[in-house]
Amino acid sequence: MMYTLHAPNEIGPMPLDSSEQGEDHRFDNVLAVPDGMAKWALILPPFWLAWHRLWGALTIYAAITLVLLSLLGTGYFTITLLLGGLPGLYLLLEGNNLRRDALGRSGWKTIDVLEAANESEAITRFLARWTDAEAPTPDRTQPSPPSVTRPQTVAATGPNDRLAFGLFPDGTD
Repeated sequence: MMYTLHAPNEIGPMPLDSSEQGEDHRFDNVLAVPDGMAKWALILPPFWLAWHRLWGALTIYAAITLVLLSLLGTGYFTITLLLGGLPGLYLLLEGNNLRRDALGRSGWKTIDVLEAANESEAITRFLARWTDAEAPTPDRTQPSPPSVTRPQTVAATGPNDRLAFGLFPDGTD
C-alpha cells in the first residue's frame, strides 16, 4: 500500500544541542497517511472523523445525518434509506484525502511518498533512507507539472487552404 508521510515543518539536520546522546527527536511527529480506502470511516464515520480531528467534515456529516433522520418520518422513507449510505461511502473513498487536505491546511508538509505494508513500516523505511546531508523538501519530492504548449493556429491564406479538424488533418476528402 502507498503512504504519504507528513511532518509539521521542514526536517533539517540533527540539532547539536540534543538532550540525550544518540537520540534524534526530529521524527517524533512524522505521520503516515495511507493511500486507499478508509474502512473504519465507513463502519464508524463520526468516531473516525473525531479521531482524526476532522471537525469540519464531522459537522457536515452530522448535518446530513440529521436531515436524513428527519426525512424518515415522511413519505420519503425508501429514498432516505437509499441516500443514508452515501455519506459513509464518500468517507470510505475520500476519507484519507480529507486527512491529507486537513494536514496541508494545518501547515504540515508532505515529505515523502513510499510503499509499505503498514504505517510503522512506512515510517521505518523513511528513516532508513534518511541522511543528514540531504533533507527532502516538499518541492523536490513532488514531480514537476508537465509543460503545456498551446497549439499554433494556422490562418487560411488561399481558397484551397482550409483548417482541418479530425483525426487525419492532412488527408483528402
